[in-house]
Formats: sequence, C-alpha cells, structure tokens
Amino acid sequence: MDVLADHKAEFDGKLKFLYGGDGDVKQLQAIIKDKGLENIAEYHGWVNGEKKERLLNLADAYILPSYNEGLPISVLEAMSYSLPIISTKVGGIPEILKNGKNGYLIEPGDKDAIWLSIKELMEDKINCVKMGASSKEIVKEHLPEFVETQLRQIYCSLFGGKSAKAQIVMLYRTSFLIKTRLLDKITKGRT
Repeated sequence: MDVLADHKAEFDGKLKFLYGGDGDVKQLQAIIKDKGLENIAEYHGWVNGEKKERLLNLADAYILPSYNEGLPISVLEAMSYSLPIISTKVGGIPEILKNGKNGYLIEPGDKDAIWLSIKELMEDKINCVKMGASSKEIVKEHLPEFVETQLRQIYCSLFGGKSAKAQIVMLYRTSFLIKTRLLDKITKGRT
C-alpha cells in the first residue's frame, strides 16, 4: 500500500489495483480510505469461482509481495491466465518466476523494486504481453492436464502399456485421487 500511496499521482487514471484475500481486512480498508486511494485500489475480499475468473481476466499483471511462501497456487493460477507476475524471492516462487522473462522477482520489502516493476509493465505493454505469454508456457507443466498426462504415461508403463487404464480425478485444491484399472489379465489373479 505504501507504493500506491507514494505514487498515487502516477497511477491515478492509468490503473487500478484489485486486492483479494482474507488478511487484516479492516486495516486494508482503513489504509485505502485514509490515504485517499479509492480511485486506484479496490478490495474484493476472499475471491473464488466465477469472481476469481472475472478478476484474473480483467488483470494485466499479478502482484504477490510476500515475505514467506511455499509455491503459491495463486501465482500458478495467475500464470495460467497469461499474466506477468511481480513477486518476491521466497519459497518456491523463483522456480516458476524467471526475472525478466515472465515477470519480476524482487527482494521481500523492496518497495522501490515493486514500483519499478509496476512502472515497467505500465510503460511497456508489448513486454507485458510477452511476459504473460511466457507465464502461460512456464505454468503448463504444473496444470492438472499436464500432470494427468504424465501420470497416465507412468501408469501405462508400469501396468501393461497402451491397454492399461488410469483414471485421475481432481479433488479439492489440486489433490488427486488416483484410481487404476489394470488389464484383465492382471486382475484375474496375476497381480
């Protein structure tokens, strides 16, 4: 929020920051009001489903300035919507975010780097689109369709090649239940 407040004039009329999540909501809303950021900052609360899809489709970039993360699903989701990412060098983020290729990696707490990254994406729309396309390409191997294909290949190689069947069912939050149906010859006592 400090970056927004410090550069309010540069952002006003050019872009809007859409916030989502369930952190300290009252404090965030108070900061937006107290610093007069209503024209450039909008809090949407916890977003999921159609609202999340709508907001990601509206976005030109995704920012996650965390101090501590694993490999955030929100970043993977944003990448799947062809968005360039601005995030911090924490947890697994550097494994999927390549500085200058599909966004910008910054040190936690580096407000100047956040500002410069936002400014770069604002001023160079062509590069912003290129970075978004790179995000989409990089994230493919983390998406359920790719993982399902890889698991099918593994199961087919383990359980009889082309005629073995593996069925993968997506469960809540990218957990997978794997149910295999082996070849008739295997299930008839040869297991």
